[in-house]
Amino acid sequence: MTYALITQPSAEALTLAEVKAHLRLDDGSEDALLASLISVAREHPERTTGPCLITQVWRLHLESLPEDRVIQIAKGPVQAVESLSIYEEVVLPAAGHVLDGTARPARLYWLET
Repeated sequence: MTYALITQPSAEALTLAEVKAHLRLDDGSEDALLASLISVAREHPERTTGPCLITQVWRLHLESLPEDRVIQIAKGPVQAVESLSIYEEVVLPAAGHVLDGTARPARLYWLET
């Protein structure tokens, strides 16, 4: 099971202006450092705890469909599943599943076809 980030969050939880105001910084000499620290402040808890704090698009690679037909998704909460495809190049219809996106871990129940 491998995760690949497809689309980064469109914005961070804090803006550079908010951080600079909090730190009482007026000049732009530390803007690049502060921007990277804002990203790290979001990414670290996402990596260590699992849940994504801001909407992102991820790809989950599985070698095969589990025997119980339940795919556990560690990244969450899951809002939607865009597509499913099995390693053997078989594309599964998007309507053949039930998503429990709020569970921890999120679960995708693949229905019998």
